[in-house]
Amino acid sequence: MPTFATPDSLTVRGFLADLHTGAGLGGLRAELWSVSGHTPSLIAASQSDAAGRFRLRLVGEQAAGLHDRPLQVEWRVLDLGSLVLNEIRELRADGETIFSAAFSPDGTLVAAACADGAIRIWSSVGGEPLSVLRRHTGWCTAVAFTPDGSRVVSAGADGAVQFHNVVTGEPAGILRAGDGIVNAISLSPDGTLVAAGFETGAVTVWETASSRFETLLGHAGHVNDVAFSPHSRALASAGKDGTVRLWR
Repeated sequence: MPTFATPDSLTVRGFLADLHTGAGLGGLRAELWSVSGHTPSLIAASQSDAAGRFRLRLVGEQAAGLHDRPLQVEWRVLDLGSLVLNEIRELRADGETIFSAAFSPDGTLVAAACADGAIRIWSSVGGEPLSVLRRHTGWCTAVAFTPDGSRVVSAGADGAVQFHNVVTGEPAGILRAGDGIVNAISLSPDGTLVAAGFETGAVTVWETASSRFETLLGHAGHVNDVAFSPHSRALASAGKDGTVRLWR
C-alpha cells in the first residue's frame, strides 16, 4: 500500500542528507521515492529509525546540482510494520464459495460472485444483505460495479456478462461473445468499455452503448485477469501462459 508523505525538514551537506519525517513513520520500512522530481535511481535511502530519521545519499551525475538548495522529497512505505488492519465485519454467502468481490464506487455496497451462480450484495455500512440475484447458469466468477455505481456487472461459467440495476435488482443488459467460462471482467474508468478474460485464452472487449465487440487472441491457455489503464485507452490481460499482454 504505497503511502506518500512530506518531511518536516531536510538538511543537505554535500551529497548526504538527514531526513526527519515527523509523520509517524518511525519503525516502518520505507524507501525514498523522489527528490525534486529525480528518479529513485539517483537516490539511496536507509531504513528509518525509531525517531523516523532517514540517511540519504544522492548518487549519479544529475544529483550533483541538488545540494545546497531547497529540495522536495517524497517516499513510499513498503512495510506497514506495527500498523494493524482490524476486521470490522464478516459478510456470509450462505456457505457458498466466493470467487470475486467488489466495492461500489461510493463504498456503501459490497457485491460478491458466488459458486451457486448468484450475485450477493450487502451494505458495507451495516453488513445487512440487500439482494441475491440468481442470474448465471453455473458459477458466477467475477463481479464489478459500473463507474457511476448504478449497475453491478457479473460474469460466469455460462459465458455471459450481465448487468443488473443496483436499486431494483432487475436485469439491465447481457453481453455474449461465444461459449467459454469467463474468469475476469473489467470496466474502463470512463464506463464505455467492458473487457472479459476467458478460459479459452480469448479476451473480449465490448462497447457498453452498442454491445459491439472485438475478440483479442494471443494467450495460450486461460486468461486469469484483465484491467484497464486509468485513461481507459489501454487494456492489460494476464494469462496462465505466464504473460501479461497489453492491448490498445
